[in-house]
Amino acid sequence: MSEALILVNLSLRLSLFNFYGLIYGIFRFTKLWELLLLIEILKMAFRDYSKILIGIHLQIYRKMQ
Repeated sequence: MSEALILVNLSLRLSLFNFYGLIYGIFRFTKLWELLLLIEILKMAFRDYSKILIGIHLQIYRKMQ
């Protein structure tokens, strides 16, 4: 059980780390249209990424029971 919780905690930390990395990447852009395009891409990517994370967490939760 503790191993599963550690995995969940680690994946959440990784997702937060990636999110802050993306925000840092956004601030390095200067042109407005590039910024808007990047935001659209990030919205699509984050939607897919969150679905994958939720799926992983559900699998770990089922194994714990």
